[in-house]
Amino acid sequence: MGLTPCQPMEVQGAIVFSTPAPAVLVVDDEPAVRSLVRRMLESAGYSVHEAGDGLQAIAVLSETGPFDLVVTDLRMPNVDGWSLATYLVNQTPRIPVVIISGYDDELADIASLGPVLAKPFEAHQLISCVRQALARHAQSA
Repeated sequence: MGLTPCQPMEVQGAIVFSTPAPAVLVVDDEPAVRSLVRRMLESAGYSVHEAGDGLQAIAVLSETGPFDLVVTDLRMPNVDGWSLATYLVNQTPRIPVVIISGYDDELADIASLGPVLAKPFEAHQLISCVRQALARHAQSA
């Protein structure tokens, strides 16, 4: 199974959206990582919500949604990122997923569920990955 990494692209500043900013749910059990990813996405103009694990994410999705995209870590307590991503890609409407992980050996296995981004990453890499995932989802809709 081939790895689906995000392709590098030029990212400059926040996007001005003509419609409401895309809503992104960030799921990671590390509060510092969640906060950092949130700031990166908000600085690019996205509306961001957070969850500490897959179980919380499912609750936030049903209570707060709809979301345009989910960024999730793989290794988390309760419901892990693999299970969450599998759940999300089987929903109707399908919710695109960007997977982030510090464990490179896991990324090739999960790439079939969405683009992957290895930790650590920089803001421009995350924003590029999110933009690509949203664009791919829009083309397939």
